Amino acid sequence: TVENSEGKVPEKYLYEPKGSLLTANEKDYMKCIRAVLPENYLLQSQVNLASFIERTDESRFHTELFRNVDFLIMDSEYRPLIVIEVNDASHLSKDRQERDKKVTKICEEAGIPIIKLWTSYGINPEYIKNKIAQTLASLPVTRVHHFEQISNTVQAKVPLIEEKKLR
Repeated sequence: TVENSEGKVPEKYLYEPKGSLLTANEKDYMKCIRAVLPENYLLQSQVNLASFIERTDESRFHTELFRNVDFLIMDSEYRPLIVIEVNDASHLSKDRQERDKKVTKICEEAGIPIIKLWTSYGINPEYIKNKIAQTLASLPVTRVHHFEQISNTVQAKVPLIEEKKLR
């Protein structure tokens, strides 16, 4: 065990704060996006889908919304407008591609466009500025149906099944 400067052994905890919410690369992108973002728009990093997208059926399971996106652009009323994802080589793995497809489909269905920026191209402020401007000009976007709503009758059966197991 190593003692700290006060001669005490530091306590161990199950949970510790992370050093930063963003990687160094994400910080660089955030600085760039903030610099080119038109006035009266807000930028938030590491936003959970459940913070800005609601599921409209009565399902108790919303785990698909427990995914974070890198950045969210909002208007001055904090309405979600555009998602920005910064993609590095890790997004080429099969698991990550499946996750990205799911996020894309959820956002398309909710009518929130996604701008994908690949780190392999580097940070190009003019490109990012134009991409944001084009996407803002295209709002509202056409929403795409990707998912079937679960009917109330199906949902009503779930508690009955669970109830029988408890007996």
